[in-house]
Amino acid sequence: MKIEAIPAEATRFKETELGPLPEEWRVVRLGEVASIGPARVAREHHEYIPFIPMSLIPENGTTISRWELRLPREVRSGVLILEGDFLLSKITPCLENGKQGVVRNLPGGWGYATTEVFPIRPNSALITEFLALYSFVCYLTPTPGV
Repeated sequence: MKIEAIPAEATRFKETELGPLPEEWRVVRLGEVASIGPARVAREHHEYIPFIPMSLIPENGTTISRWELRLPREVRSGVLILEGDFLLSKITPCLENGKQGVVRNLPGGWGYATTEVFPIRPNSALITEFLALYSFVCYLTPTPGV
């Protein structure tokens, strides 16, 4: 598949509170295009459960493709995650260090992660990788006064 750049003059922009955006885009609250913190599932009926501790979440990352396989009794707490979820740290200094990423190649398509992250699951109106990249860029170029 070949991806070609769109000439700048072909894209029309509008000014928004986030800065210039393509005219066909709109600014929304995250809750309108994603769910945060989904419910738990029964763990007892599985031999092993993929678990992502904070130590395996990359700094300024866009992809999380490492996990530990744990016995169900070893997963005493955690948040349910699904393949394609965006994990964002909720504690300092991990949040400030940009520990985040999109979960990829998770065995069975689900698992658990540390309770120190927000699992964010965009709906069809938002591309998960865009959310990860936007979050990553925000760490590199913080807005003065915010």
